[in-house]
Amino acid sequence: MYQHDEVDRSKWNGLKQSTFKKMEESKGRFLNMHSNVNDQNIQIIQEFMYFNYEDITTSQLRNIYSLVLDIDKSEPSQLSLKRVKLAYIAGRTDKRKIGLHNLLSLLDSLFEVVKEDAEKLKGVKTFTEALVAYHKYFDSLKIQPKRN
Repeated sequence: MYQHDEVDRSKWNGLKQSTFKKMEESKGRFLNMHSNVNDQNIQIIQEFMYFNYEDITTSQLRNIYSLVLDIDKSEPSQLSLKRVKLAYIAGRTDKRKIGLHNLLSLLDSLFEVVKEDAEKLKGVKTFTEALVAYHKYFDSLKIQPKRN
């Protein structure tokens, strides 16, 4: 998967931002992940979680995942209401946890795009499931940048 070379905190933070930019650029593909899971999408999610898992607790991610799973496929418009909960989570989160704030921002934009589209909702569910899986994996490894 990843070779872990110790990097300093400033380089690590730069890599966090770089991986978030890749996530934002891939939003459209993530909306179709349920029918088009490909190595490029998985690689982007892996990279994002590798550099950001320490900013996101397992319970925060599980709560976000539950928000998505609670949506009935026949009513994807319910996802719009979940945007309020994302805002609440963001408001309660330490501003230094840039990984979580970036993820919440990305999810908010995905939730907004779904509107009434049940197929895109499936994509968001698959995407969120992949986030949970890779968070669990990298959290178990406890990879961190060296402290300055």
